[in-house]
Amino acid sequence: MATIEERSQAIVRKIDEDSSAGDIDALVNAMHEDFEELVPPMLPWSGVHRGPDVHKTEPIQLLAAALDLSNLRLISLTAHGDRVAALSSAHSALRAVSA
Repeated sequence: MATIEERSQAIVRKIDEDSSAGDIDALVNAMHEDFEELVPPMLPWSGVHRGPDVHKTEPIQLLAAALDLSNLRLISLTAHGDRVAALSSAHSALRAVSA
């Protein structure tokens, strides 16, 4: 029988796999009502975002526009109970334009 940590990590791994496959709604579809994230100020969608409804609008679209989700890679995953911290890396979707 899987522990709560193992089940929580499996959920995040599934979101990572689905996002890498191009499903930009994978994160929103898996969110619990009390989901919360803190996005650093250097990103256009910075701030504290709570719940799935806020992600159905601006933050997910900005994320998808800024990052090439096909290159999204999970670097580390830590769980304590039902709380999970994930660190991911992705290439920028923005392309340099030369004159």
